[in-house]
Amino acid sequence: MNNGASYLFQFEQLLTHDLTVIRHASMGIKCTFLHSGSYDTAILENIVQGGGMHVVYLCVETLETPAIAQVLYSDFFRAQLSGTYIDEAHSLHESLSRRPGYSRIYVLHRVIGMDPPLVAISATLPGSYRNSLVHYA
Repeated sequence: MNNGASYLFQFEQLLTHDLTVIRHASMGIKCTFLHSGSYDTAILENIVQGGGMHVVYLCVETLETPAIAQVLYSDFFRAQLSGTYIDEAHSLHESLSRRPGYSRIYVLHRVIGMDPPLVAISATLPGSYRNSLVHYA
């Protein structure tokens, strides 16, 4: 089992924060929800320092903030990163015009490298949307 960190773009989980924290804690997994009001220095340092499994939930716009650069450019964090997961991946295609951050997810791989896999998950992803995933992610 990899003891690394993971990024997860998951919209429903952002709405059920408390339940998710309890569920992860019961399994010994740390989780952090990053949004515009939550990434103070102590939270980011906790993510960078690692130590066991840690799931980081965030929205795509959060990746473009200077505060998150501290995490993404940390050699220690990148060495622990086990994967990046996009839940509700059909949203990438559907949100390109109103949430342009989705069109820049590929930049994440430029920063962290191609070793950690990028996994796109969707129960309702039409075949016609797959090209958007390949192009933008």
